[in-house]
Amino acid sequence: MQMQATIFHYGSISLIEEPCRSTHLSAMNIAKRSGSILSYDPNLRLPLWPSAEAARQGIMSIWDQADIIKISEEEISFLTGGDDPYDDNVVLKKLFRPNLKLLLVTEGQKGCRYYTKVSIWLFLARILNINWKPSLKNNPFLPTF
Repeated sequence: MQMQATIFHYGSISLIEEPCRSTHLSAMNIAKRSGSILSYDPNLRLPLWPSAEAARQGIMSIWDQADIIKISEEEISFLTGGDDPYDDNVVLKKLFRPNLKLLLVTEGQKGCRYYTKVSIWLFLARILNINWKPSLKNNPFLPTF
């Protein structure tokens, strides 16, 4: 039985050391050749990298290969050398690439914005105040016996 992934999603942590790095790159190449969409969430974790510059270079080393990238405001500032993460011109000029289908920027409780080749969108989050008291009775997440 042959299975094919529609989307191959990955981060940058596996790029830090071998043999994870070469395995990661091979998996990306196989997925791309198989027609999968490449989805990248760098998931910046500076303490895991040898240096900030190594992290920046490692994260950007596969940037151009992704079809979809999800980043945070903090990651924009880091990758652009401290530029304003809310400046659409900075994001488009420094981080958007011609092959990219979607660049999604999460903004925590404020929501998110996303960039495509033809548009920029902003989605505002709405904080809901939910009062839920879990109980063993009628809990759909617990197995029934």
